[in-house]
Amino acid sequence: MSNPLVTVMMGSPRDFPIMKAGTDLLEKLGVPFEVFVSSAHKTPIRTHHYVEALSSRGVEVVIGGAGAAAHLAGVVAASFPGPVIAVPIAATELQGADALLAMVQMPSGVPVATVAIDQPGAENAAILAAQILAKKHPAIAASLSELQSKAHKPSDAPTSTQGPRVAVVCASETDRPFMKRTTAILEELDISFEVTVQSPVRDPEGTRAYAQGLAERGVEVIIGGAGASAYLCGALAAYVHLPVISVPLPTTQLAGLDSLLSSVQMPSGTPVATVAIGPMGAKNAALLAAQMLSVNDSALGSRLADHRSNIGKTLIQEADALMETLPEEQRGKQ
Repeated sequence: MSNPLVTVMMGSPRDFPIMKAGTDLLEKLGVPFEVFVSSAHKTPIRTHHYVEALSSRGVEVVIGGAGAAAHLAGVVAASFPGPVIAVPIAATELQGADALLAMVQMPSGVPVATVAIDQPGAENAAILAAQILAKKHPAIAASLSELQSKAHKPSDAPTSTQGPRVAVVCASETDRPFMKRTTAILEELDISFEVTVQSPVRDPEGTRAYAQGLAERGVEVIIGGAGASAYLCGALAAYVHLPVISVPLPTTQLAGLDSLLSSVQMPSGTPVATVAIGPMGAKNAALLAAQMLSVNDSALGSRLADHRSNIGKTLIQEADALMETLPEEQRGKQ
């Protein structure tokens, strides 16, 4: 077996029956992978040592499945520089809602690509991992194309490198202010992008034509922002096999929960990588896109590493400023 490109982690052996749907699909797509069981809470040192070694071993994407508090994917994302995909598992009376919210609502600066609960999510995690790897690994791209043909989707092989690498798509003009946080980080990381408004509800034919033309213009990742029913990202993902990242927006009385569930609970075969609601998600979407692109772009990987380092330095400076306001005996020591 060749070195794994993907590691499938889970917090308990009891999670494997769900995650096996994903490993079976990775095997079908010809994606080398390995499986590792470790708990973020019960075996934290084991988890840390395993994750720390992944990049040096050539692993490019991590899929993490967990239920209940479901901190595994977030713990991995804190240390692993590449994309982390989270599969919420229905392990408690809340039927996966607890795991879903724990995974998707990551703080700004540490993105996790969350997919649907249980088996559909495990399968979509495998497809999303293959989408991320396809540009660098032609054999995986060919397997995805075969899967696309069976799903009656057009091939998405890029024929141009002249267009933007990222398409930022808003469902409405009123969504643009939210997505400015996305474009600001894309600019900072020197990633080319375009911003447009497409409504699959008001202009379904125009949205379909736009989506199907993205790959041939060289677009590699799609970021969509939408509120309410948030049909946008699901519609885009239905027309292409490029990675689609969804930013749920809080535009109704449900404060984004409606758009979150609409985006993340995609059926098997059509993944949407969902991030946190609102501003945190808008920032994390750009960082997640950068992680996806950095699989085949080491220079971008270096810029992304610097960005993450600066986030940590800023936090330490703010913490030190707070400590200065406390009496000496109350300041925590390292």
